[in-house]
Amino acid sequence: MPTWVCRELNKIIFNFFWSGKQDFVARNGLVQCPDLDGFSVVSIQLKVYSLLSQRVKRLVVCPNGWTFLLKYWLLDRFNATLLEILPSTVDFAVSRLPPFYCALFTAWSALRGSSVSSDLVIGSGLSDSIPIASASCKASYLLPLFLNIVQPHCVLKFASLFWSFGLAYYLEISSVYAFGSSSKGS
Repeated sequence: MPTWVCRELNKIIFNFFWSGKQDFVARNGLVQCPDLDGFSVVSIQLKVYSLLSQRVKRLVVCPNGWTFLLKYWLLDRFNATLLEILPSTVDFAVSRLPPFYCALFTAWSALRGSSVSSDLVIGSGLSDSIPIASASCKASYLLPLFLNIVQPHCVLKFASLFWSFGLAYYLEISSVYAFGSSSKGS
């Protein structure tokens, strides 16, 4: 998706959210789930990444005729196959590919796509990495949110007022999600 389209969609979404007034909270905080003090406002960029991850899934799990076009570009530009590039996308100048494929590999990198024990996974380096063959669009969307938890500035500013419940709960939830765990507490 072109940058200007993403920017315009974000402008429309956040103007609606704030009723045309100034943004009072960082947008990265608003896209977080309510458990992390967010409002679950859709992140256009993360939504695009999650949809592109499903395209990677289709390329790997059930390749079809369109795979030949990608194979052509990969062989032409890098003399490599898809399964050679996906485990280490950062080693290749994906900007040399057509825009769609460049976006595809950029999304793969943003979702920490890699190869673990000969399986392609997203969330590489986490204890709960997700095999691409079983990754849903929702899981691909939520993964970067939990990797990039934004702490609202007001939590520490007003800690003395809400210390008994609010801050303790917030810090517990933040620590659980910060390590990629999908369950709350133990």
